[in-house]
Amino acid sequence: MALNDLESGEKANAYRVRKHLEEIEAAIERRVPIKAIHAEMCASNGLTLTLEAFKTTLKRARGAKRKETTQANPAPQDDGVTSQSPIDTDVVTSQQAEETPVKVARNRKDLKAQRAKSAADFEKTDDS
Repeated sequence: MALNDLESGEKANAYRVRKHLEEIEAAIERRVPIKAIHAEMCASNGLTLTLEAFKTTLKRARGAKRKETTQANPAPQDDGVTSQSPIDTDVVTSQQAEETPVKVARNRKDLKAQRAKSAADFEKTDDS
């Protein structure tokens, strides 16, 4: 695409937004209203977009920039090995698991009874 093709039309507007994207984002971070940024771009850079078209073009330019950044700096691959130290947990053998009865609550009444039993067991160990 030749630069002469960018002098007018939608491609020229998109080009202008991309060209000034860093300045636009800096203004947004300073909490400058989008309307004011749009007005300044129209006045000083020859932008011929409506406010809504400017917002859409800005959104697309930011997405393209984000995509370029992601492709340039891909996320590290998860190799399944963690760099954190393992968490200490109690190890239960299969024999212990078989000996420990587990009752599944089938309804609210069973669930309330299990909670009450757990609370009573907790109070017993707390008193010891």
